[in-house]
Amino acid sequence: MLTTLIMLIVSINVSGCRSSDSAKPEPLEFEVDPALLAAAESVGELGVSFAPPKGWAAVRHVAQGQGAVGDGQGGASTPVLAEGAGAWANDNGAYCVVSPTPENELGDDARDRLEETYTRVLNNAQIRRAEFLKDGFLVHQFLITTPETVVFSLYFEKKGRTPFTVGYVVPRGQYASALRSVESSIGSVRVAE
Repeated sequence: MLTTLIMLIVSINVSGCRSSDSAKPEPLEFEVDPALLAAAESVGELGVSFAPPKGWAAVRHVAQGQGAVGDGQGGASTPVLAEGAGAWANDNGAYCVVSPTPENELGDDARDRLEETYTRVLNNAQIRRAEFLKDGFLVHQFLITTPETVVFSLYFEKKGRTPFTVGYVVPRGQYASALRSVESSIGSVRVAE
């Protein structure tokens, strides 16, 4: 199950999002608590900065299997990061991936296809979608809850900028304690200076 979640988060490079035809998205401000965050980092060539939750370290590989995340220093880790991507993880199996989403993979039906994929692959998953504006970016958010895991997938789009995705995977037992850190981390996403 966790391997499937890992692959779905990585699928951000083959899935995208489109603007909503219905109500216009509203700006959303996140309450950022700097005490819950590590230092901000620039992510690849995306031109964005991002502060992972405090205690989450940069990693090069996401392990398949038990949900552990490795740095490539032994163990059975499989590289799953696209070029230009970054990943951070804590010692309890939670992790975050920031990755470019190629523009040619952003189609009109991409969000619907992604939701269909999540629904088909993740039995018993509850999926909620939202759309909002953050610092000039149109953000499409999926909140996916399974009995074992909570996944936040946020797709950022802005004309003239490379689209990118920020995805968090948190074991269900850590969700309540990690939520404020994850929200602060999402709020920290900015165009790099």
